Amino acid sequence: MHFVTSSLFISTIIKTLKSTSSQIRLLKAYFAVVLSWYIAHGRPSLDLRKFFANPQSLVASPPGPARTYHGVPLANPWHEIMQATLMHPDDHLAKLQRALAAHAVHLGQTPKRTFINVPELEGVEEIDGTLFLRSAVLTMDRLGWVFDVEKTKNGFPVWDRHGFFDEA
Repeated sequence: MHFVTSSLFISTIIKTLKSTSSQIRLLKAYFAVVLSWYIAHGRPSLDLRKFFANPQSLVASPPGPARTYHGVPLANPWHEIMQATLMHPDDHLAKLQRALAAHAVHLGQTPKRTFINVPELEGVEEIDGTLFLRSAVLTMDRLGWVFDVEKTKNGFPVWDRHGFFDEA
């Protein structure tokens, strides 16, 4: 979550660096830190084909009756996500969803096969601009939609690292 939110500021920081070599060093260092955390947390598998094949990850479906704006159903899934996020008691969720929404604005139209020059990553051809919406929906499903009274009456789930390590 912190890496996603901090990624919002990378382009701003890069612009302040005068030399290209400093910009490259910053990006390499940032990537090295992210990669170190990924490795330290058990290197969870990245099944990109499965992730991008899941149509449910594109549907913001909070529990309860469909919310409307002046009687009109919300057609944009980001409306449901942001509405639930603003009311959620965990401010980290709002920061994450804001960052994902900002990236979706700038990169949401990225077509599949954009990253095929990274052959080491299996399924890389599937990555497209829906990455941000999918991540936002799955995060809401994981941390709880504030509208789900039954699921959240004992408190909201907390950030965890389930899925990073085998349960064996």
